Amino acid sequence: MNRLRTFLQRMLIGRNGVDTLGRFCLYVSLPLILISGLLYKVPTLSGILNLAGLALLFYSYFRIFSSNIPKRAQENRKFEKKIQFLSRAVGDKTHRYYRCSSCGQTIRVPKGKGKIEITCPKCRNTFVKRT
Repeated sequence: MNRLRTFLQRMLIGRNGVDTLGRFCLYVSLPLILISGLLYKVPTLSGILNLAGLALLFYSYFRIFSSNIPKRAQENRKFEKKIQFLSRAVGDKTHRYYRCSSCGQTIRVPKGKGKIEITCPKCRNTFVKRT
């Protein structure tokens, strides 16, 4: 067991390793593959789910063994930003979250105010949204 661990550690030197995006792809691929096995009586749907699951599994392993660490880190940061934005937007019941179209800044405004003009605090761009 110790020899296997040493072998894996040596093999992953200079590689990206497991990050948030790779772990997410892995966790989504496994249920897709299992569900496709349960739906064997519907061959078209089963095939599509199986193909999607295998593609995500392959992409997850591609990310783990990739030696282009800066590129994979940039992809992971973008993914984490999107997840953070979605978790805030879903969890907050009293505010709406918008992104500025010119600079990408996240702006929080109160819900239930109707149509309001929103000014971005970063670039001073204004846009009208319904809250």
